[in-house]
Amino acid sequence: MNDKRIKVLVVTGNPFSKVSNNGKTHEAIFSAFDKYELCQLFCRPVSKEHTDFDYCCGYYSVNEIDIINKLLHKSNFCGEPVNNDNSEYDSKHTIYNKIKSNRKRNLGFFRDMLWATNKWKTDELNKWINEQSPNVVFIDGGGDKYLYNIAMFVSKSLNIPMIAFFTDDYLIYPRYKSLFAKLQQIRMKYFYRKIVDYASICYAIGESMAKEYGDYFHKPFLHIMNATEIYPYVAPIVVNKRPTISYFGGLHLNRWEMIVRLSNIVNQDATIHVYSFADLSEDIIREFEKSKVIYHTGLKGYELRNAMLNSDILLHVESDDSIQRRFTRLAISTKIPEYLISGRLVLGFGPAEVASMRFLSDNNIGFVVSSDEPDVEVRNRLKEILPNYEYLNDVVKYGYDFAAKNFNKSALALEFKSRLESIL
Repeated sequence: MNDKRIKVLVVTGNPFSKVSNNGKTHEAIFSAFDKYELCQLFCRPVSKEHTDFDYCCGYYSVNEIDIINKLLHKSNFCGEPVNNDNSEYDSKHTIYNKIKSNRKRNLGFFRDMLWATNKWKTDELNKWINEQSPNVVFIDGGGDKYLYNIAMFVSKSLNIPMIAFFTDDYLIYPRYKSLFAKLQQIRMKYFYRKIVDYASICYAIGESMAKEYGDYFHKPFLHIMNATEIYPYVAPIVVNKRPTISYFGGLHLNRWEMIVRLSNIVNQDATIHVYSFADLSEDIIREFEKSKVIYHTGLKGYELRNAMLNSDILLHVESDDSIQRRFTRLAISTKIPEYLISGRLVLGFGPAEVASMRFLSDNNIGFVVSSDEPDVEVRNRLKEILPNYEYLNDVVKYGYDFAAKNFNKSALALEFKSRLESIL
């Protein structure tokens, strides 16, 4: 192995975070790195509360608000180094969220055109990159072409290798809703190929996605997932006479609708609690109240683990909407390793063919109910576990052992770091 010290520039949409999905995954896989071996360029302002400014030694943020201000001559700058002391950071987060919630969907094509103005290529950015002096670029760009452009710009400018990570499928299973969405899909076939051909190493989230992407691009893909601290096994106990089913995580991709449907089916026999950092719309609040879903603000750290241990069943859902089920067909939820290591029964509710559900059922580490079944059949399936869910304790223990073996954060992060060091 080369003795040269590694320094990785992580290019992403969202910043490192202890609560957001990709932010948590990135923190897990980079957890073997010293903070001075990491710097990050990210393109979506997230609230200070949810941005982990202590994870690496330097952060640079540039986003559409910066580009628009530069185009309209409202600012001489387009992006800047950021930290917890930036006074305008939260205000940009608020403005960005309003734009995102009000804009029509499927505008990826227009976003890419905005970034194609190259206003983000500034002297300030070049100065920051040179000061950080990375020798590897890591890109997790989702379906956003401009993020890959930034990563390749840095990689080629500094003549350093690039690592590509794909966490969701925006390519193989298309999900058109408009002409522009279809156009963006066609464009992605070209720039994804360009990225994969150029990258020194390609990762995908989970084995099934790595296999399908490897076959599609005719290039080996490694698989990596979110990982977790390994806690001592705490055997399940009957916590509540009326089973408590708890859901932890985001409510996007129509997941909240699945929770409402399930609660309407089971609310005579169990109570569903939702813990999320999501900003709830009035429609979601109303539907939760009608279906007797109990909502709580999201948790992290000890409070999160304690809430899981005080639950009887941990719920994961995926939408059975025809568009969303294509999007989640290959992606595995970040919460599953955390669920499994808690030693509580994991209940999956959603289309049986999507990766998260197949992962639970194929490995016999959870109880999966297909959302394609009518409500009466879903209720009958749940009657197998709700009155006496403890009979599945063998599944729970096997799930814990599976997570301890496959999602040990320390082991996974060390292997990941070693592989990156090997290309220097």
